[in-house]
Amino acid sequence: MRNINQKVQCDVLVVGGGLAGCLAALEAKEALGEQGKVAIAEKGFLSRCGQSPFAAGIWTFFDPAQDNMDLWLEEIIESGEYLNDQPWCRQLYELGHVVALKLDRWATELGKEVFLKDEKGKMLRRKSRGHNHTQHVVINSLAMMDVLRKKLVQSGVQIYDRMMVTDLFQDKDGITGALAFNHREGKTFLFVAPAIVLAASGSSFKSSYMAVRPLTGDLQAAAFDEGVVLTNMEQFYSNTVARDFDIHGLNLYVGVGGRFINGLGKEFMWDYHPVLGNRAPLQHLAVAFSHEVAEGRGPISLDITTASREDQDLCRKILPESFRIWDRAKVSPFESAVPWMPVLRGTSAAGGGIKIDLDCATNLRGLYAGGDICWINAHGTYSFGGINIGYTSVSGYVAGQKAAQFRKSLGTTAKREASKAELDERLYRRFAPLTRSQGQTPEEAVYLLQQCLFPYDIAYLKHAVKLTEALAKVEALEEEVVPTLVARSTHDLVKAIEVENMVKLGNLMLKASLVREESRGFHFRKEFPYTDNENWLKLVLLRKGSAGEVIVTTEAVETPYVKPKEAKSLPPGVKRTS
Repeated sequence: MRNINQKVQCDVLVVGGGLAGCLAALEAKEALGEQGKVAIAEKGFLSRCGQSPFAAGIWTFFDPAQDNMDLWLEEIIESGEYLNDQPWCRQLYELGHVVALKLDRWATELGKEVFLKDEKGKMLRRKSRGHNHTQHVVINSLAMMDVLRKKLVQSGVQIYDRMMVTDLFQDKDGITGALAFNHREGKTFLFVAPAIVLAASGSSFKSSYMAVRPLTGDLQAAAFDEGVVLTNMEQFYSNTVARDFDIHGLNLYVGVGGRFINGLGKEFMWDYHPVLGNRAPLQHLAVAFSHEVAEGRGPISLDITTASREDQDLCRKILPESFRIWDRAKVSPFESAVPWMPVLRGTSAAGGGIKIDLDCATNLRGLYAGGDICWINAHGTYSFGGINIGYTSVSGYVAGQKAAQFRKSLGTTAKREASKAELDERLYRRFAPLTRSQGQTPEEAVYLLQQCLFPYDIAYLKHAVKLTEALAKVEALEEEVVPTLVARSTHDLVKAIEVENMVKLGNLMLKASLVREESRGFHFRKEFPYTDNENWLKLVLLRKGSAGEVIVTTEAVETPYVKPKEAKSLPPGVKRTS
């Protein structure tokens, strides 16, 4: 694997085969026309890998025929704790309906049901986690991905399954291509492309949650290495999950009446969020759970025994993967309370990621991004359920169009690629684990990294002392363990590269956490227990300097539509009532 086995020339390369990546590839192909060459590379099998096939049934988009733009903007910005990119919130609402109707039309043409509808043919709308004025529709995510793969094939987009993209290349004029390898065939690929859309995942650090173990932030790390700006990395995104079962679907569970109960038998979330209680946004849940346990009122359980038969059937229909697990274990979540816990999801979903503008452009010319790999700037910290899929759809849609427009603007001057010397250096570095006979296994290294990031007094109830200790441990992993990783097969090599990427991102998360001296979103600092809109209504930006150092700056958040009501306020996860 020391040489390039295949070179792929294309006009637009899309990396990541979830909803954002598929839409980006389809929009790019439509914009470029029949002669345009669009390729999409997916680490797994496109349509059955990543988060999109497990979207838990909800998609939030604004319907201009039913919804009030001012109310929806106010709700998403206030729920996102004013950290939102407010123009992006408006763009999300203006385009979300357009993208959803387009996908619905494709589904109908292919005989699939993606959006659940009532007897009159209207999309079924509900309220779940975090929704007050806003609502989401209900989707069948597996059918959605089947539709998108079929459309890619019909459109002539070239699909590269099981392709791990490891490196990006650039020259003085911008992006030029990407290095990848097929971990089943053991072949290396060089994609030569003047426009690239990154639509892969953030990193969940191999945590306990359905479908997240392949999510290791590979392209977040690769982009950072090329000088791309990351932001919001201090927001250690977390979901909550059954303690003993690898399932998903919290939005539906609380939407059908699920209640969180502490170790004293009390339904406690109303003390933390008097308006929404059990349907509070995730940052409220994760931090509140941690406070309850730290103060001796654990463990936490989820009780959905009051769900109606109709709602039980809906859950089974939308979450078939979860209920296969429940059924095999002979456990029914509708008959008794289920032990529940917060689970770190890191830079995936509403965590940190690549910073993009309204055109989905990064700070590297020709490089665009959409979906989970980005900081989901419409969320702010985390607003309400269904925005992840909504944002993923709109950002993929926009990124594909803008990448195609950029490619067209270059005319015939676009054929640039990495030099042989640069390729040889990257190949040697990436495949070094295969040459070692002794060293640390990727599995051992993952466990060590999780011990640095997962404890509740680092992930949730933070303090500078603990964060500094954790950072020192992660830096030691980067210096002492990553260079010794050993791989005995190409599958092991995937794991070794994933470890290197996760360690890099863990380092950045801890650095950013030390910078933000307030509590906001998933970021709770014990020594700064208030949200400070006077001094910290800003983003923490990180980029790699020319000498390899991490450069940290801040950027004020503009508030053209909705401004904070208070200079200081209580952050999520803190009791509002006694």
